[in-house]
Amino acid sequence: VDPRALQKLPVTSPTKDRASTDDLDFHPTLPLCASPGKGGATVFHRETGAVEDRLTPPTAFDRVHRAVFAPDGKHLVLDAEAGGARALRAVPLKLSAAEAKAV
Repeated sequence: VDPRALQKLPVTSPTKDRASTDDLDFHPTLPLCASPGKGGATVFHRETGAVEDRLTPPTAFDRVHRAVFAPDGKHLVLDAEAGGARALRAVPLKLSAAEAKAV
């Protein structure tokens, strides 16, 4: 959001039944952001708000408490719970060849 562009509408992301509105992390270089949710994490395009299919493999946990992009830009680190065990898990991101080179 550019605070100088007051006429521009903010980007909205479809979080209903998929992601938390309380926590959002921005990718270090790509136009992506991620939010944790009840059964996993969701990656959004930062500029359009569109849901991006970026997690390899698709993640399914009982609950994801936090989702943050790793400094390398190639992983999403999840503070996730599965079967009563809570742990940090690094999930690789699906990146194009150009994106992988950029990060």
